[in-house]
Amino acid sequence: MCTRNKKDITTEYLNSKKIDRELKQESTTLQPLKLLLLGSGECGKSTIFKQIISFQDEATKKEYTPPSDYVIKNIFLNILTATSTFVRVAPSYNIEFSEEENEKIQSVLNVFSDLENLDQTVFTSLNEVRVKTTGIVEADFKIEAVPFKLVDVGGQKNQRRKWIHCFQDITSVLFVTSINDYDTLLEEDNSTSRFTDSLELFREMVNSNWFTKSPFVLFFNKVDLFKEKIKRIPISQHLKDFSGNDHSYEETSQFIKNKFYTTIKNSNKIVYHHFTCALDSRAIEVVFNSIQHSLLMNVAEIL
Repeated sequence: MCTRNKKDITTEYLNSKKIDRELKQESTTLQPLKLLLLGSGECGKSTIFKQIISFQDEATKKEYTPPSDYVIKNIFLNILTATSTFVRVAPSYNIEFSEEENEKIQSVLNVFSDLENLDQTVFTSLNEVRVKTTGIVEADFKIEAVPFKLVDVGGQKNQRRKWIHCFQDITSVLFVTSINDYDTLLEEDNSTSRFTDSLELFREMVNSNWFTKSPFVLFFNKVDLFKEKIKRIPISQHLKDFSGNDHSYEETSQFIKNKFYTTIKNSNKIVYHHFTCALDSRAIEVVFNSIQHSLLMNVAEIL
């Protein structure tokens, strides 16, 4: 029977314990991988925020799921916003309302006057309820024992001055743009194109000194709406330098993608992109799994 020297066993054991102790110490001092969600208002980034939270453990989901009265309040606000926007832009489409029709509009609003008594379970998914982000929203969770911090900020222009407070130690920037907004104007500024605003915002962020070492993940969001819109509203009417087939999803989407990529000044800048629908949980989960895999591989190399 072969036996090993007690001294050798003790030495191996001590070395092993030393390595375990060092790894444990590094793990406990590991700083969270900080993911920053950026984008213009109504681009869908807060929906992506909610989707990412929904992929986590039950305790995390419970902590960051808003209460039903908060959700219902936002449904009511969304109805009011949609109705008032429709009434405001109707004249541009030669739509006029008679006195009787105005009364009907008011009656529709009255139907929702008792929304506070609705049960939250009537909604198929909280992700489908639009909630305008104001200020800074953070969520902390762990994936394979590695801490993550997900940060969402308000996208409207009057919210952007608060962003700089979140710019330090960013692991990766998740920038969301609504590919569907090529023909619309900002809610807070009826003279500025949403597409132009998002493009210039991306240009500023991707070239910022704050994010020199931070890879970007660019979400071209709302592709489902985009595919339907290009059948009705030609891109060439709004983006004059487009000369391709207005009805081709491949040509129009690649044109918009290229517009964003040409704003990147550093040829070595790491920028991934995905065409997404934020309400598609499975698709967003696949994208996020890819992102977290890359980040966890980087952590493994460091350790």
